[in-house]
Amino acid sequence: MITLSNIQVTFETASQSVTAVQDVSLHVDAGDVYGIVGYSGAGKSTLVRVINLLQRPTAGSVKVSGQDLLALQPKELRLARKKIGMIFQHFNLMNSRTIYDNVDYPLKSSKLPKRERDQKVRQLLELVGLSDKLDAYPSQLSGGQKQRVAIARALANDPEILLCDEATSALDPKTTLSILELLKKLNQTLGLTIVIITHEMQVVKEICNKVAVMEAGQIIEQGDIVSIFSRPQTTLARDFINTATHIEQTLEKLTLHPSLVHLKDNDMLCKISISAIAQVTGDF
Repeated sequence: MITLSNIQVTFETASQSVTAVQDVSLHVDAGDVYGIVGYSGAGKSTLVRVINLLQRPTAGSVKVSGQDLLALQPKELRLARKKIGMIFQHFNLMNSRTIYDNVDYPLKSSKLPKRERDQKVRQLLELVGLSDKLDAYPSQLSGGQKQRVAIARALANDPEILLCDEATSALDPKTTLSILELLKKLNQTLGLTIVIITHEMQVVKEICNKVAVMEAGQIIEQGDIVSIFSRPQTTLARDFINTATHIEQTLEKLTLHPSLVHLKDNDMLCKISISAIAQVTGDF
């Protein structure tokens, strides 16, 4: 579905050359919810913009749905981009337009008759749980509702891929979970392939089936979510996992518990990690 090969992105200024992404390769299969995690400045947002060529790479290749995007003419690229939706941290809604008009805006260049456009906008807003907000304005909505509008707008052209650039970073934990549940539903019901950029491993834990860890413009670890969480190979990956599982805080509190303060020489406090996949067959 998405194949990035040996991607490099270098920004040139008058005084220096800055490499934001260095020799990155990754593959996202159709139907994946793929997380790219890293601290600020790791290069993850630059990398996700390479997928739809909002940021052209200095070197490397970008293939999406079998197409080499770098080889496309401008008109062909515009068509290819319609199959790649994108949502952002700060929603990017048009404040002077109603919620209905925000979702309808990407359809203005389509050949759909007005009645079908209207039906589609209403269906999309119902899909994201905002069918009662057609005539409202962005300023009247909560952060979570604004992100739902942004998701509906991103789905207007029936994309196969949805790119999420820190899409939950501006939201509180409860609202974040509701948005992640919505994305999970879209992945399952629409077969939408999702790429999530985040600095929060909790987000990856909740929704992703694969993850790549970025540091200083490079991917330092990648794999399926079970492997990364159960057997992290790098210090950074372990640090991110600890923030999602709170294991270090738990161990610290346990060691201060009265029953554990005076451990004997032959006593031991253990952390046991178990990952198991069960397969059940038979008639019920």
